[in-house]
Order: sequence, then C-alpha cells, then structure tokens
Amino acid sequence: METKNQENEQNNRHDRGNKSGWGYIFVSIFLLLSTVFLIIFFVYTFFVPNNPLNPFPPGIETEIYEVVESVPSPTSTKTPEPTATTKPFPDVIPTLETGILFEVQTGTPFYLPHQSGCSYMYVAGSILDLNGEPVAGYTVRLSGVINDHPEILFEAVSGSALQYSAGGFEIQIGEIAPVDGQNGIYLQLFLEDGTPASPMISFSTSGDCNRNMIHINFIQVRN
Repeated sequence: METKNQENEQNNRHDRGNKSGWGYIFVSIFLLLSTVFLIIFFVYTFFVPNNPLNPFPPGIETEIYEVVESVPSPTSTKTPEPTATTKPFPDVIPTLETGILFEVQTGTPFYLPHQSGCSYMYVAGSILDLNGEPVAGYTVRLSGVINDHPEILFEAVSGSALQYSAGGFEIQIGEIAPVDGQNGIYLQLFLEDGTPASPMISFSTSGDCNRNMIHINFIQVRN
C-alpha cells in the first residue's frame, strides 16, 4: 500500500514537472516573438516614421512668420510756421512827402490788464487831433504775425470804443491767448478813403495777464 502511494506521488511530481517545462517554453517563445516584433517595429518606424502604428509621429514642421503690419508714417498736421512778414499790409508806407498826418503819441504804447480777463490780447487807444482832442472816423488796421500763429488782419474805426474816448478804438487780436511776441504785428491809421495817414507801428505782445492790452494813441502832427 505504501509503495503504491509513493508511485502516485512520483507520477504527480512528474506531471507537474512536465507542465512547468511547457510553461517555460511558452513564455520563452512569447518573449522571443515579442522581441522580434519590437525589433521589426523599431526598424520600420525608423524608416517610416509617419506609419499609423507610431504613437508619436513627428509633427509637421510649419514655418511661422511674424506678421508686421505696415503702418504708414503719420502725416504731420501741424500748420507750417509762417515766415516773417517782410512787407506787411499795405505795401506803401507814407512818408513826410506822401502824407504822414499822425504819429504815435509819446508815452505809448503801454500795457494794462484787459477788463474782460486773460483769455485774449487786445490793442486799444485813441485818435487825437492837433489839439489833442479825440476824433472819430479813422480806420485803425492791425496786421502781421505773432510767433507761429496764422497771419492776422483786423480793423476798427475810431469812435467805436467810447470807453477810451470819443475817438477810441479796440481790436481783439484774434483768438490768441496772451503770449510773448517780439515786434511781429503792426498798427496803422487810414483816412476814410483808404489813404495811409500814419507809419506802420511795430510793437510786442506779452504773455503776462496784467499786460494783455496794448494801449496806443495816435496824435495828429500836421494837416
């Protein structure tokens, strides 16, 4: 009985040994086939990198250009600076022979603050006859250039600004705020028929708000 049990046990060991041997064989064959497959795969992928089996195909190279928008150079909108007026209006300047009747009164021009405030500049004064009395009816013309502002040309008639006298006048110098300007504008007196009656008087302006009104009187010096 004991001998028979021993035989059975030996047979079982032999069967287990056979099964283990076949298992090693199958594993070896699987590993061998896997290795061969991987070698073939790597070789194939190396030569054909974009094949459908490659999980990491190389990206398609794309050239990237920086798009720089061409912006035209801005065109300057600044008003060109006017050149100095070499022949202010009018071209003909009266002389003693051609009719200087009025000159600037001694002591003028002088500068005062204008009653309206400091927004603009003004030229004001009176026209006086041989006796120093104010007279109306003369045309006072302002012309010229102040710094880089456009050329100015304004007129007033004596007697139109009675706050200065019966022969008073006042001219606002455009829309120009008080600014320092050196002898760029001119004041001249004309008769009713347009004949120049005085030289062209050049004067300066000031950026000081207490000096934004230039007071100039014309006085008659001959008949």
